Amino acid sequence: VILKIMKKILLILGLLFGTTAAALAFTMPRWSFFPVKVYVPEGARYETINAALNDWSTKSRGLISFKQSKSKISANIVFEVVEDADTPGSTDIHAATTYLFKVDVKLADSVGGKKLSDARFKAAALHETANALALQLIEEPGYITTKNYYDQIEQPVELQDKDIEVLEKTYKETSIKDTIIKYKESEE
Repeated sequence: VILKIMKKILLILGLLFGTTAAALAFTMPRWSFFPVKVYVPEGARYETINAALNDWSTKSRGLISFKQSKSKISANIVFEVVEDADTPGSTDIHAATTYLFKVDVKLADSVGGKKLSDARFKAAALHETANALALQLIEEPGYITTKNYYDQIEQPVELQDKDIEVLEKTYKETSIKDTIIKYKESEE
């Protein structure tokens, strides 16, 4: 009798733990729709930012997508290029509980007075896009999605399979995937 009661308690605790873990995973802020509208300012770095966005879209194999907006107001992600800063990029996320609705991304043309190469600028755009997508960044060094990306001695400049795994973990392996697919189908 005691063994049966213990089994039931363990089953109930397991269900509670599983439900709590699933609820926490679902409450992490993320986009509930794609394509996400993006504002990229005209200028010298316009093509580089768009190349970074295109890399994420292409390598996600259709899981995520972006649509250009001509207005900061109607855009969900707003990129801004500043002349000089202490760090190559920063992201300010605005979320309503579980869904993102606005993200501001600042990218620096130069850091500490030293102009960033196109490759380094694109790498910063790739990393800040990962932040704008609210990806759960990893501790492991050597990737665009590494948590302390700018602190790495050698900063990668291209997306790798591990970066796409991080993206898929956030968007493909959650129940929100169905919402995204339904939204995409309604767009067509």
